[in-house]
Parts: sequence; C-alpha cells; structure tokens
Amino acid sequence: MPFLTPDQREELCRRYKAGERMSALAREYGVNPSSICDLLASRGIPRHPRKRPRPPVVEPPCFCEVCGAGPLPRKFRFCKPCKVRREADYMNEWRKKMLAAGRCPACGGTMDRKKGVCQHCFDLINTRRLAKKAICFAGYGGRCACCGEANPVFLSIDHVNNDGAERRRKGIYPGTGTGWHLYYWLIKHKFPPGYQVLCFNCQWGKRLCGICPHQRKPQS
Repeated sequence: MPFLTPDQREELCRRYKAGERMSALAREYGVNPSSICDLLASRGIPRHPRKRPRPPVVEPPCFCEVCGAGPLPRKFRFCKPCKVRREADYMNEWRKKMLAAGRCPACGGTMDRKKGVCQHCFDLINTRRLAKKAICFAGYGGRCACCGEANPVFLSIDHVNNDGAERRRKGIYPGTGTGWHLYYWLIKHKFPPGYQVLCFNCQWGKRLCGICPHQRKPQS
C-alpha cells in the first residue's frame, strides 16, 4: 500500500476494527479495497462478517422443448426420448440425402452399388457381425451340441423346440429374426434357454428326420 503513511495505515486498521466499512475507508483514503484486504491480512485482522448474505441464484427449471417433460438438468433442451428421436430423424434424413447423391449412407464415401455401402463400411459391418456371431456361439458352448464340431464356418443357432418360425411371426426378434438379427437379440437377452449350437449337417438331419441321425439308436 504505497500511497499511505505508516500512521495512516495504523489509523485505517484501528477504524476498521472499530466497525467502519471497508468501502467507506477505501473512498476516504483513495485506495483500492483489495489493498486494504492485503493490509488486514498481513496484520492478522479478521474481515467483518457479511451483513447481507448474497441471495442464492435460483435458475428457472428447464423443460423439454418438444414434449414439455421436466424439469430437466441444467442446460438440457430435450428429454432423453425426444433427443434419441431427433438424432434418429437427423440420421435418417442424412442417409436419404447420401443415397440420393449416390454416396455411402454410413459415411458419405463412394458407394459400391452391389453392397449398398462403401468397401470400408462393408468391412467394418462384416467384422462387427462376425464378432457378435462368435460371442453368440461361445455363449452356447462354442461347438455343435450333437457331434461336437467346433469350426465356426459349419455352425449355426438352432431352436431346440423347433419354434423359430412361430417366434418370428410373433415379432419377438428384430428385423428378419435370422442371422445377425438373431445373434444381437440373443446377446442382449443374456443367452436365454431354448437355443443350441448345431452344425449344418446335424440341423438339416434334425429338420428332415425330427431328430439328428447321430442321436438315433442303432437297430439290432
């Protein structure tokens, strides 16, 4: 505090301890209030308690701009269902725009007409689906439940009670209810009972004969 003499500093500290307000002292002595704070802190003089506490800032509640649900957390504009719906609508519009322009609907790259997407996206999708297929097979033992075949090229998912068509008609599975649609559903539902892994030979024999020929008892 270079603008005050030692006597002025002593007097300022004395008057502040007597109860005078810092803002009034700062105006009278022509100094910044922060300089008075430093002076008080250097001499161990406590600050006056705030007489009028600042009122808490009460922000108005947020509500969804689409459906009016709420209140929502601070700075949220949409509830979760509306946000998911808006993002899905945006992506659908974007895919339509890319298809109309002859581009890949997944990334906007050069589309392969036979595959419906670009080669890069096709490889990514195929890798993910093969990974889900391997997880699904591993969840049901990883090998044919009848003959023990373990090569994943020869394996498939079989409905133990032969009710696959009926369950597809009821709409239990997403999409077509076959292939990767079924794999995703089984993984999502933690590998429910009623399914098994069979190789194509055993599954076809079960379809034709009602039971795999491996399980038939030899006739004496």
